[in-house]
Amino acid sequence: MPSSKLSKPMLCSFCHKSHEMVAKLISSPPEGPRSYICDECVRVCNSILHDDAVDKAHFDLPGIAKSSKPMRCSFCCKSHEAVAKLISSPSRRPKAYICNECVNVCNSILHDGAVNKTQPEAGTVLRTPLEEVTLPRYATIDRIRQTEAKARGKLREQQLGQEAFSTRKVILGVSISLDGYIARPNGAIDFLFMPKDYSMGAFLAAIDIAVMGRKTFDAALKMGGGSFRSPVKGHIFYVFSRNAPSGERDSVIFTNQSPAEFTGELRKHPGKNIWLMGGGELARDFLKADLVDEIHLGVVPVLLGEGIPLFPGGFPQRDFSLIENKSYSKGMIALKYERSVQKAN
Repeated sequence: MPSSKLSKPMLCSFCHKSHEMVAKLISSPPEGPRSYICDECVRVCNSILHDDAVDKAHFDLPGIAKSSKPMRCSFCCKSHEAVAKLISSPSRRPKAYICNECVNVCNSILHDGAVNKTQPEAGTVLRTPLEEVTLPRYATIDRIRQTEAKARGKLREQQLGQEAFSTRKVILGVSISLDGYIARPNGAIDFLFMPKDYSMGAFLAAIDIAVMGRKTFDAALKMGGGSFRSPVKGHIFYVFSRNAPSGERDSVIFTNQSPAEFTGELRKHPGKNIWLMGGGELARDFLKADLVDEIHLGVVPVLLGEGIPLFPGGFPQRDFSLIENKSYSKGMIALKYERSVQKAN
């Protein structure tokens, strides 16, 4: 079974003490509990399996000894002739066993985080950062699993955030008709819709800045009855305008910078991805400067015949590769493309 260093302190299954670093079993059969072992218990078990020594210095419990009969290892879940076992444990905790191979794997994890596949089905060993947490001396299995699940979820959020900070992509994300229009000639977007089985949650969680052209902002004001309403709290919205004075007003920040100057300044600082909302003229300026890293399109099954195009032309060829293609109810298709060649700047 795969093993890894735990991302939060946990109770060792052998000494029943909380440690900042323990090796853990990533997955286990339904009938078996999760298993954890600290560095000191790895040393003790290694000594027992090789020298038959009994080391009680680390324990308030009777200690660990070599099993006198074949037992199933709590980490690889396989039967072995020789395993180190916990002599006794509190009633709320199961007995713990570990074989020689898993001792070596766990020792490698705790000391250098190496990838170790010495076990036939061990999989890849992972190493994760540690955070402090306090657990009772004798925690139940359910409590341990709940704590572990929270640690995994928080760690995943941190990883997603770090990934977004390190890349900070410009993503052109819009909905269009089959013939490539983002609005009717008068600016109306009544033909667009959001299927019930489609969600923008993951996309919005990966951005913290959105940019749009002045005409798109004016259309948003009209739909909002004269006021702009942010679809997500905490996001900063910029409006590109050649004539309007720079500065913050109407819940947005107006800028006269070029797309290259604006994006270059943002990328000097940590942050998530940048959502290019449109319209077509601003998309053209970003594409002309080769600043668009990804294009996310929601294509609705409607032919308008005429309207405001997403790509009005006036920029050099830009090559993109399809990375995702999903269909949703009412015939909408979500397409994701990424820039497929090294950009000039």
